[in-house]
Amino acid sequence: MQSALRQQLLQHLADGACYSGSWLGEQLGMSRAAVWKHIQHLQAEGVPIQAIVGRGYQLAQRYEALDAEQIHAARQFNVPLELIILDKVDSTNAELLRRRSLLQISDWQKHYVCLAEQQSAGRGRRGRVWHTSWGASLALSYMARLALAPMNLAGLSLVIGMAVVDVLRVQGVSGAGLKWPNDILVDGAKLGGILIDLSAEANGPSDVVIGVGLNITASANAEMQNIEQAWTDLYSITQKNYSRNQLSAALLDSFAQNLHRFEQYGFVDFISAWPDYDVLQHKTIQISQGERSFSGLAQGVDEQGALCVATFDGIKKVTAGEVSVRVNS
Repeated sequence: MQSALRQQLLQHLADGACYSGSWLGEQLGMSRAAVWKHIQHLQAEGVPIQAIVGRGYQLAQRYEALDAEQIHAARQFNVPLELIILDKVDSTNAELLRRRSLLQISDWQKHYVCLAEQQSAGRGRRGRVWHTSWGASLALSYMARLALAPMNLAGLSLVIGMAVVDVLRVQGVSGAGLKWPNDILVDGAKLGGILIDLSAEANGPSDVVIGVGLNITASANAEMQNIEQAWTDLYSITQKNYSRNQLSAALLDSFAQNLHRFEQYGFVDFISAWPDYDVLQHKTIQISQGERSFSGLAQGVDEQGALCVATFDGIKKVTAGEVSVRVNS
């Protein structure tokens, strides 16, 4: 009951306008004091509600609750999906991996998707924390079983990145591109990222969990200001209010289509399009691999998705490492 009342309270505040405690109490059938207690609970959970003296309560940004019915209604690609929507989770990838252990062989006839309003322990590359602000970001994970051995999954993260950028471009984000292997950038600032978890037998099949995080209106959240890396969000780029449900549906369609194509043909079927997404192409970059590092000119990727770097010692192929663009002095 408490959770249902708080969801109703959020729906009344969703448009970003300011409402008095007495008006909210009338709508919800409770006292002003009870409204305040619910507001305090939501604030403690990270919901950015402002208490304005003499006026009432207001969300820091407009809010659209994640809704399974709306997402299903907006989908166009007919792949059976089970949608799991949570208020808060440690990690959407971790949640799907936990549920994977309970699935039977027959359950893999459909794909599984987990979305959350907020992640408390979202992961980026190399164990970094991925900040997912409440209601201001999209935290989505997609799990499917592919009839492929792990050795045949090379390039999958690039394919998923291309699928995300395709959706963003349709949504009007013309400057979106990919920094190998899994950062989504706009004009050098990070808009989102991709993390793939894999569980498989040596000869397949392979269970893949694809995690995607995108900043929607993250600039309204103070916690994001402490991130050292340059970042951006969809609203800052386009000045548009995006529907997270419609954006989720478009991403799910794109993933389903591209996973099917990847399963049939592999990364070789995507490689010719890679230069149109590659923000590193022909730039001088530095690769850091533990205590070792080297520099060179980015030359795209090979048929396995490895980054090709032209150095004084010839072309080096990179499958793992930190990549940074060097600024020529």
